[in-house]
Amino acid sequence: IELEPLDRSHVRRLLAGLFAHGELPRALRERLESNAAGSPLFLEEVVRTLVEQGVLETVGDRLQATAALETVTVPGTVQEVILSRVDRLDPVAKQILQLAAVVGRGFSNRLLLRVARDPAGVPEALRRLLDAQLLVERTREGRSELVVKHPMIQEVAYDAILETRREELHRSVAAAIEADGDASDAARHGLLAYHWGRGRDVERAEEHLLLAGDDAARASASAEAVYFFEEASRLYLERHGDGGDPAKRIALEKKLATAYFYRGRLVEAGEQFNRALGRLGVHVPRGRGDLNLSLVRSLLASLPPLYLPVGRRRPPASAHDLEVLELMLDRARAQTTGDPTRFVVDTLEALRRLTRLDPATVPGACSLFASTAGLFAYSGLSFDVSARFLRLAERYLNADDPTEVLVFQMMRFTHAFLAGDWSRELEIDPALLEGGVARGQLWDVATHLGLEGTKLVVQGRFAEAEERVARIAAIEQRYDYDLASSNRHSVCASLLLEQRRLVDALRAADTYVVEHDEPLLNVIALGIRAKVEVLLDDLASAGETLAAADALVARLGRIPPLHRAHCARSRLLLELARAEELSAARRERTLADAKRSARSAVRLALRVAWLQPEVFRNAGSCCWLAEQHRQALRWWERSLEAADRLGAGAEHARTQVEIGQRLLAAGRAGETVGGRSARQHLVDARRHFESLGLAQELATVGSAA
Repeated sequence: IELEPLDRSHVRRLLAGLFAHGELPRALRERLESNAAGSPLFLEEVVRTLVEQGVLETVGDRLQATAALETVTVPGTVQEVILSRVDRLDPVAKQILQLAAVVGRGFSNRLLLRVARDPAGVPEALRRLLDAQLLVERTREGRSELVVKHPMIQEVAYDAILETRREELHRSVAAAIEADGDASDAARHGLLAYHWGRGRDVERAEEHLLLAGDDAARASASAEAVYFFEEASRLYLERHGDGGDPAKRIALEKKLATAYFYRGRLVEAGEQFNRALGRLGVHVPRGRGDLNLSLVRSLLASLPPLYLPVGRRRPPASAHDLEVLELMLDRARAQTTGDPTRFVVDTLEALRRLTRLDPATVPGACSLFASTAGLFAYSGLSFDVSARFLRLAERYLNADDPTEVLVFQMMRFTHAFLAGDWSRELEIDPALLEGGVARGQLWDVATHLGLEGTKLVVQGRFAEAEERVARIAAIEQRYDYDLASSNRHSVCASLLLEQRRLVDALRAADTYVVEHDEPLLNVIALGIRAKVEVLLDDLASAGETLAAADALVARLGRIPPLHRAHCARSRLLLELARAEELSAARRERTLADAKRSARSAVRLALRVAWLQPEVFRNAGSCCWLAEQHRQALRWWERSLEAADRLGAGAEHARTQVEIGQRLLAAGRAGETVGGRSARQHLVDARRHFESLGLAQELATVGSAA
């Protein structure tokens, strides 16, 4: 929530509520209005200062000025106001406030008593600070604690302490926390790392930062884990430069890479995984030539075992092999949208390493084979190879390991989703997904829910799609996970578009573009936005949107079909809409562009199944406008077949509307496509739209139905 500053009229109303009418001199009121800069805290602290100085006194439920108001000087900033209040405290209360500022905004009496120089004076000092509302009480997780009322009060009190004294106090607080021995406190290691670090005991701070990161990672508190590991890395570099204990350095870089991965910061995760692997002695390809060489070498080593009998007996995996393969698998997942070129190269490199070992000795062998299957499907390289890797993965599947089962089922679903097998048997049990979240498999669960949500949208199972959106949102909110956010935006925009709630869909697509920096995700978002703009008949904006997407694709180079297909689909729709606007005599050039777009879109749709009904329909419409009627009818039949195979009711109905209206307009009402006449197609389309609740689509059917 963004809170705007109070304007002058609101400041005046606030002050009027404190003073009896006419009791606040105009000059003071104007000075307060000017200096406050809209800050209620400034006004509150100035008033408390004036009360403490005896300049204002309480009469009934209002304030009243005394004669001393004529000579008082009003501080110019909120910091000056707070500092003047702190300076007027008695020495014990001032020390306790400063100590509280060192401890943090929330603290217990017990901790203060351990650290204070004069424990006997603490209760009275706390009473005075509470009366002055510099401290307040609150209850958190069933525990009562004291809190510095405002961060700025804490900041001013902290800054007033000499630096050497601050360091001494931080070390005392850290020692008191350690002596407290409450190992159940989830924030314990984080607090110790903070106080030892501020106390310049870097070695202890580093130790607790690593432990704090582990605690946060176990709790899937990924934002906190990233912070702790980044701080540990900074401190380690500060102490050792590029030296230090190699094992400890590798452990730290692995932890930071994993924390980035679970946070959803996939580009940074990929880079950090590469650093960790480099320290383990793994060659990380750099430059196009090095990447191409690695790709060829990995393909030559990895594919033959799928088609040929296994030859020599392979050695068991060592602990080093297992560590490297685990990092490689996580790196590949991070690179799915973060770096698609490296995703292909590095996944195959991991597979090449695995083929040199006995897979039965590698606990993650099933996951790696399944992930390679996902790679071949997602990258559009080969559904056949993908299916072979899935069969190989199933051979090593440990059915008693829910983590491995989830990875296998998720990759099997991904293959089937892209290839066009949308049978319900492949949908994953919600209990397995919930267990995956609890185990920290956020990438697998969020990615699967995004794909499954898209499938449900296309099938017109809108309530179920909304339920998937809610589950993705729960992961996003609980773990502050960026990948969940991107999947939620994608499914929401697709849902609104499919329901033809176009204004809302445009807004959702814009949000999707703005909220995520990964170029691959932006390509999808721009493709969705362009389609919405065409349907809104804003062809100029659609052209600009697709130009922006083209610039991204040119910068990225080769990108997966799943991403390119969104834009190719929308470009075909745009070119078709432009051709429709022109007379038959003037549309030749535009129609040629549309047919080129159709060829490109069809090639991509063959690798991204859910776009086939729409792309085949629009390819048929291009042929119809070019008076290639027999080809048009064949494309429309393919569109209907694809929609039937996927259960895509809305797309099936849209193709029926296209067939019925084109045939009627050409005076060919008696002709049949797929065994149904033009009017029968329109009647069927109306029934489909009504069953799906798509009231906006009913208007497209026309009175002929």
